[in-house]
Amino acid sequence: VMLRGNLSLGADHGGEFAGRIPIDREEWLYSINADREVYLELYKPSGPMKDLTEVTDLIAEAEGKFSAGFRLEGSISDPVILGDLKLEKGGFRPAGMEERFRDVDASVILEDTLITIRSLSGKEGKDGSFTGSGRIVLSGWRPVRYDVDLHVDRFLVASIPDVIAITSGDVHAGTETIGGR
Repeated sequence: VMLRGNLSLGADHGGEFAGRIPIDREEWLYSINADREVYLELYKPSGPMKDLTEVTDLIAEAEGKFSAGFRLEGSISDPVILGDLKLEKGGFRPAGMEERFRDVDASVILEDTLITIRSLSGKEGKDGSFTGSGRIVLSGWRPVRYDVDLHVDRFLVASIPDVIAITSGDVHAGTETIGGR
């Protein structure tokens, strides 16, 4: 099956997709052949982040711009996935949280099972700021190893019940193998 079309995230904001999905005819129906080559590509050029609130419940508020690309090739049983995400002067509040992030610039790359946060910076709270970078290794779409560094300065933490704090310093989140575990 050959695919080609447009994605719509808002009145003036969308992207394109194209692809090829191998199907086999069965006795009465069709099925996807997991061993033959598949190709799927999605591209969304830079556009308003506010449209994200229409397609996901994870983001309560959004502003600024973002772009994204995604490509899947190989076979369904052994896919290779590539992609990227860029935020430009983005602002957002995740659903269920008090923290509002603004002036966020980010570049994130997906290379099969490796997510690389190439750059991340932004502001939060009245005078807070943050920068960061790192890598996350996936297995079955779940993080299995990570190495992420953040620097926060006057960063407001307000989503933990009964806690409001303004923090500064360096944060390293990583995994370590001890005794084979």
